[in-house]
Amino acid sequence: MKEVLRAKQALFTRADVIICISESARKDLLEFYGVGAAKTRVIHPGLSRLPRCPAQASRLREQVRREYVLYVGHRAAYRLFNSLLQAFHETGLHTSLDLFVLGGALKSEEKTLIAKLGCESP
Repeated sequence: MKEVLRAKQALFTRADVIICISESARKDLLEFYGVGAAKTRVIHPGLSRLPRCPAQASRLREQVRREYVLYVGHRAAYRLFNSLLQAFHETGLHTSLDLFVLGGALKSEEKTLIAKLGCESP
């Protein structure tokens, strides 16, 4: 356990910026790991439309079919990705947005759920 804590501390020391998902998580990081406050940013998970640079948007439009939600992360140890797929379908977002997934190839069970929910790319 102490090895894990030391490894995390080493990573925090080397990081230029550390993104926290809440102010509470940020305070814990500052208190338990002694990370400098200036090195941390709170970015709440969620979905919002951000203004884009017209030149970048034009280049992106050439490659992207429509607006999208980007999922970046390793999915092996989590069932949260399946919950994301369910929510993406149940909210109807799949009818107007694409879901881009980065973090390894989709597993067969994930592909099956995507097909079952009708969230596949046309």
